[in-house]
Amino acid sequence: MALPPPSLTVESMHAVDAIIEHASRFQGKLEIVTLGPLTNLAMAVLKDPDLAQKVKHVYIMGGSGLTPGNITPLAEFNFYADAEAVHLVLQSGLSVTVVGWEIGMGEAFINQDDIDYLNTLSDLGRFAVRCNSTLMAFNAGRTDRVGFDLPDPTTMAVALFPEIIENCIEAHTWIEYHSEKSYGHFVIDSTQLTFQATNARVVTSIKSGMFKQKLFSLLS
Repeated sequence: MALPPPSLTVESMHAVDAIIEHASRFQGKLEIVTLGPLTNLAMAVLKDPDLAQKVKHVYIMGGSGLTPGNITPLAEFNFYADAEAVHLVLQSGLSVTVVGWEIGMGEAFINQDDIDYLNTLSDLGRFAVRCNSTLMAFNAGRTDRVGFDLPDPTTMAVALFPEIIENCIEAHTWIEYHSEKSYGHFVIDSTQLTFQATNARVVTSIKSGMFKQKLFSLLS
């Protein structure tokens, strides 16, 4: 990718302790955006049982509760990587918004027209296409779609610009972590059949034009 050498160095504090420290320092104000497995956040919950009262909100990229998964027929990668951690986070009392993989494959999917535009937009635009070439090949091998999904930027966009949310569900949710075949399956009780208390807001659609407008603006 011809990137410059990284300037960041390894932090001395463990990520779990950093979460706890920042939650205490910015009590009631800290918002967390998770773009990978939830292991560190789950460990922070175990280490500090009062964490849910200190954190303002958590935005989670994970799950595919509305569609098939991308790592198994039922599971998205981040949730599949550590379903036990997802269980702990969903049961913790943290205020959470879940942006599933299907959102990146829906309104936020970068199609051929978008790719052509990015390649003429700027060096950053061309880099965005080039660095997703492996993902494009992966998508082409399992679907008939040309392009790539952006689940992480989609989740970050929801956190930064809440008005980008078009529809969402407030529901009781849970993760399957016992069954070998269904491990990592994110379940959304959207019709309240379990009569359990709501523990998550799940984004079901975003304003596609707004997301791409902001993305292209940043890459211009």
